[in-house]
Amino acid sequence: MTVVKEFVRALRELAAQAGERARHKKLPASAPVYAPFPRWLTPKVKGALRELGVERLYRHQYQALKLLTAGKDVGLVTPTASGKTLAYTLPLLATGADGKTGGALYLFPLKALARDQLRALEKLGRLSGVDFQAVVFDGDTPPEKRAKFKRRNPRVVLTNPEMLHLSMLAGHGSWAQFWSGLRCVVIDEAQVYRGAFGSHFAPLIRRLRRVLRLHGARPSFVLSSATIGRPKGFFQDIIGRPVQVIDKSGAPRGAVDFILWDPPGSPYTEALKIFSLAMERGLRTILFTKSRRATELIGKWISESGKPWRDRVKTYRAGYLPEERREIEQDLFSNRLQGIISTSALESGIDVGGLDVCIMLGFPGTIISTWQRTGRVGRRGKPAVAVMIAGEDALDHYWFDHAKEFFSQDYERVVFNPANRDILKEHVVCAASEGDLYNDATDELLSLDPAVVEELLQAGRLKSAPDGRLYSQERNPHRQVNLRGGGENYVIVNSETGEVMGNLEEGRALREGHEGAIYLHRGNDYLVQVFDRLGKNIQVARREVDYYTQVNTSEEVEVLEQKGKRTWRGFSAGFGRVKVTEQTVSYEKRRSSDRGLLTLYQLDMPPQIFETEGLWLNVPEKLKRQVLSDHDYNGSIHALEHALIAVIPTIVLCDRWDLGGVSSPYSPAAAGGIIYIYDGQSGGIGLARESFREIEVVLARAGELINDCRCEAGCPRCVQSPKCGSGNHPLDKQGAARLAQGLQAYI
Repeated sequence: MTVVKEFVRALRELAAQAGERARHKKLPASAPVYAPFPRWLTPKVKGALRELGVERLYRHQYQALKLLTAGKDVGLVTPTASGKTLAYTLPLLATGADGKTGGALYLFPLKALARDQLRALEKLGRLSGVDFQAVVFDGDTPPEKRAKFKRRNPRVVLTNPEMLHLSMLAGHGSWAQFWSGLRCVVIDEAQVYRGAFGSHFAPLIRRLRRVLRLHGARPSFVLSSATIGRPKGFFQDIIGRPVQVIDKSGAPRGAVDFILWDPPGSPYTEALKIFSLAMERGLRTILFTKSRRATELIGKWISESGKPWRDRVKTYRAGYLPEERREIEQDLFSNRLQGIISTSALESGIDVGGLDVCIMLGFPGTIISTWQRTGRVGRRGKPAVAVMIAGEDALDHYWFDHAKEFFSQDYERVVFNPANRDILKEHVVCAASEGDLYNDATDELLSLDPAVVEELLQAGRLKSAPDGRLYSQERNPHRQVNLRGGGENYVIVNSETGEVMGNLEEGRALREGHEGAIYLHRGNDYLVQVFDRLGKNIQVARREVDYYTQVNTSEEVEVLEQKGKRTWRGFSAGFGRVKVTEQTVSYEKRRSSDRGLLTLYQLDMPPQIFETEGLWLNVPEKLKRQVLSDHDYNGSIHALEHALIAVIPTIVLCDRWDLGGVSSPYSPAAAGGIIYIYDGQSGGIGLARESFREIEVVLARAGELINDCRCEAGCPRCVQSPKCGSGNHPLDKQGAARLAQGLQAYI
């Protein structure tokens, strides 16, 4: 019996002894489908590939090469570790071996991905005798090296969207030779470009295309993703051009034992048990959590456990300093680590080596993320195990109770809003400073929303010349744009040592960095002493505490413009532009042991006011009277709001933190009350729009979520929300079930 099979047997015994509910599905291995090397590959390049163990290409690699050499734009959607990189690197090898010109721009959403890719390129270049002259150009590149890179004109530049925006486009003249010889633009991990990030990325790519046109280049685009729903439309929206999609993989896949695990007690305890079982058997294991706090807590418990393998485990998350992350990445890749506890920061991208077991503490929020994480284990045809432990979130239990649908569910649709007016304005001002932007509605950038030009002219941010050319009236406009869309970052500083410990984006800072908050870092508790909003600075001090903190918020929604309406028999839903006011009003201290409330403190935090897109459900008065006869209506409509938000991520790629909601039992627009659900990003990012289109499915799944849960009064598995600003009060689960059933009856 192999170690992996013995581990699966041990899991079954654990479930039987402890009374856990477990659902096991064996995902079969698949055989490779090969294709020959293309004739234009040189013997030396073929020899290098064979030295790397590549005797033949996979079918999808060959198909991609055929399209790329014909100058087409290609979308590759095949599993993790299926060799997508080779498909867009081989043309560079061929031209390099022939002494021809032609370079590539590789765009990665994370710095670590670029450096991982550089190592692979350098190895392939050494073996084939081709000098890629490849460089990583990112925020960690020293200034003297940046200047050197521009002078030496590298053939391959590996960078990220921020550096493309802030440096390569802002100062595109310094890269003139590179741009003119560019033949390929690679957009890796394309599924990351969703929501606010995607809404920035689409106009950024149109700006790139404009600059390339100025320098006489028209390269092919390659978009790569292991998991994505409806890829063709998504890819085309990203680059603004038709894309030919290849989504049938020819790579082999090892068998995966996938286990859905529903513990009767703490999911954290179960995660530690399963992690220990794997580590004791020498299996290389990754445990994914859903939050920074959970990552740090589990890391702390392991370090204090006395286990003989505890020193071979580390934690990994966003917010660590670059040198910390790189040290952990290298330890993982070189097998110095056997186990790692991570947030989604290691969900995709860098080659983490041959991992055997993936444990997910809670449903990751999307089907896409689930299979991205599962794809981190069992590479190169090896058998592997994936365990998803149901936590307290509603979707965890929805999918456990619908296991058949879980394993057959299509990937969610990736949505963003390329015409987000707030975002687009910033990119138009940047484009005007980059040169040759004319007030022409057919321009690839302005065509997203030609009306923004007039608004920018009236605001004095643009100036128009007699020939129609637009000039930016702002100095260095690029530096005012945050592509991740989360506002400015706050720096976290240890007040006792002066050490910079990391950062929080503005929205998280207002929730997690207020004075009195407990901030977790590397398994240690820190008390927030100073929240400096003007200086964007949070000062913390190390403390040993037995409690955690969470905030309460208030929200108000006002409809500014209705853009869509759907009407059924006595029931209607609307969609449009809304104004949202959110404010953190208090925070609670709760015991770590049992989550019991210790103290409530009021906060004086600034409100966040923004315009976005939202949908709303106008509840019929007749249905309200029916529910009122037996239930608390305030609690019923509030609970249904939570359930609706909980299931939207089953349709579009997002998590509940990307959405906001407000419900009211009284409304001038609807006698039976109203439920609002809105995008949490200014201008809207497409989530409410897509949910409005699929409102029938959203309502049906919300009803299933409520009815399938075995609790009586409502719990985190159904109608309680971890982000509820009022502490999940009031809630009436049974009334919400009746309300959902009644609304569906109208449709």
